Amino acid sequence: MVRPALATALLAITLPLFALGCEQVKQRVGKLLVGSKCDPDSSAQCWGDKQALLCVDGKYVLRDCKGVGGCNTSSSTDKTIVRCAWSEEQEGEKCGKDEDGEAVCGETNKTMVVCRDEEVHTEPCRGPKGCYPEGDKIQCDISISKVGDPCTGDGYTCSEDKQTRLACKDKKLVVEGICRGPGGCKAEDKKVLCDFSHMAAGDSCKEEGAGACSVDEKSYLECHGGKMVEQMKCGGQKHCNIDGEMVRCDWSVGEVGDGCNQDDAASCSGDGKAMLVCKNDKLVLHRKCPVQGCKIDGTQVICR
Repeated sequence: MVRPALATALLAITLPLFALGCEQVKQRVGKLLVGSKCDPDSSAQCWGDKQALLCVDGKYVLRDCKGVGGCNTSSSTDKTIVRCAWSEEQEGEKCGKDEDGEAVCGETNKTMVVCRDEEVHTEPCRGPKGCYPEGDKIQCDISISKVGDPCTGDGYTCSEDKQTRLACKDKKLVVEGICRGPGGCKAEDKKVLCDFSHMAAGDSCKEEGAGACSVDEKSYLECHGGKMVEQMKCGGQKHCNIDGEMVRCDWSVGEVGDGCNQDDAASCSGDGKAMLVCKNDKLVLHRKCPVQGCKIDGTQVICR
């Protein structure tokens, strides 16, 4: 991929090549070198614009440069750099251990062609930046990805529909969390945020005791044993709602047996004919309201 240029001293090898042009001489000499030992700090050259002689893992190899830019050279302060670009059609070809992580951008800048585990792989760059150079490195924007996309390291990314957060496991992206809240999944300040303010019973969770509203906002859920569990019905006018960092459940209207979280606090039955009170985290019948029924008046429960 990126290598210092082959030293010109190689052309001093005594061979009957004097009738050939300079480029032909370089190629003849290079062919004699393929497979022999080399010094990676001073051993590379382009053969035309589509091939390169490179030093890979301590031996000379002949490499096709089928990607955008082919084989080209550039000069720095003290050396000439040879760049040999892979293309997507070279998927699965062998590359060297010392080339691991070296990459170029694909033709549409929506893919990165990279050496991973001694093979050339094409990886999608689905984020808005696509594939792009940053300094002397090639970067791939994976802030938007799909389940099953290749990955390395740790950290998170978002699915294309922005409803799930993905994490890297065994070099593949898998679902880490479902972002059911209105904020969905989004990348912000180099962080990937997942809105867990709304969840469903059975969703996986990590923070024991953390609360959330159901998607329809009619129930309050809590994290227990790695799963979200329904704790209370929120039948009151305000239902389940998010107040800053607090999750609030209005259970001022409920049914006998529904969950509650404040002993001796009262509520009305759903048909408005009875007053209920909270005992040991469950609503129980307190008394019937035969005349005017049970009503909620501000913060008071009135039964007549």
